[in-house]
Amino acid sequence: MDYETFKQELTEDLKQRIYERGIEDVEMSFHHVEKANQHYESLTVRQEGSNVGLNFNIENAFMA
Repeated sequence: MDYETFKQELTEDLKQRIYERGIEDVEMSFHHVEKANQHYESLTVRQEGSNVGLNFNIENAFMA
């Protein structure tokens, strides 16, 4: 599976699992993160209108 397909399937699967737990209106977006000695792409998941979210390093998940 290529990286872009992985990203698409990951977001679809996560949205479905979150919806099954009764959480609707979830926003997902991709961002490039730059930290000291580290650069990666992350997937941010948060409920619409919320300032609190969760970030996943999707590059590590793809390589696993």
